[in-house]
Amino acid sequence: RLPEGAPLPPPGIFGHIALRAADTEGTRTHLRARGVEWREAPVPGLPLLQFFLEDPTGATVELTFDTD
Repeated sequence: RLPEGAPLPPPGIFGHIALRAADTEGTRTHLRARGVEWREAPVPGLPLLQFFLEDPTGATVELTFDTD
């Protein structure tokens, strides 16, 4: 989400990127140390955990981890 009053990005700019990731605990530690806020969500029916955070432009970054 863009900050209140921020201009909208020009057409063609993406709003979401999904990446495969490893080391769930290491990533939590890394994000906490840098003051990054995120939310976690398990993927129903699959052995996956997703982290969702925002980059400085407001685009959502999705990190997907294997849980098994």
